[in-house]
Amino acid sequence: KWSGDIIIEWDVEGNEIWNWKTSNYLSTLDIGQTPLNVNLILNNKAYDWTHSNAIYFDPIESVIYLSIRNLSRILKIDYPSGDIIWSMGKEMPSGDVDFGQNLLFSFQHSLTVLENGNIVTLDNGNLSQVILGTDYPTTRGLEISVPENETDESGQFVGEASIIWEYSLPEQYFGFASGNVQK
Repeated sequence: KWSGDIIIEWDVEGNEIWNWKTSNYLSTLDIGQTPLNVNLILNNKAYDWTHSNAIYFDPIESVIYLSIRNLSRILKIDYPSGDIIWSMGKEMPSGDVDFGQNLLFSFQHSLTVLENGNIVTLDNGNLSQVILGTDYPTTRGLEISVPENETDESGQFVGEASIIWEYSLPEQYFGFASGNVQK
């Protein structure tokens, strides 16, 4: 059994006023695409399918950025509609990832959006030996540029992301399960 995440917004009185469930927006084709040994078992009942670990709300654009560790994916979500604007990261069977497959980050933590619109994240690098070909598991700090204005005639995002800054930690500082980066 697999379990996803929910984003919940409450008002000051504690009433739920908005929610967004991964199970309503992400394909179940991507369930179980990471090794089971990295998916925590929740209350001995279910595997942690998504493991969302960082969220950033941009009130100017009215969007939510969400880091989903176990899918090696970052989403940009329209608020309040909940529609996914784009999905960046590791390719999965669903084909839901729009771009950024070339960035090769895995099991990322931390998420900051800079004033220039770039994203800063910590690539834990759990799959780095396989997807980057490193000699040892490598954790990296990344700044990613996303050209937001690249859309096709229907308004669908068609841009490509690129790493514009990267810092790879030495082998002894590999962080497989958590961490943060600031720039």
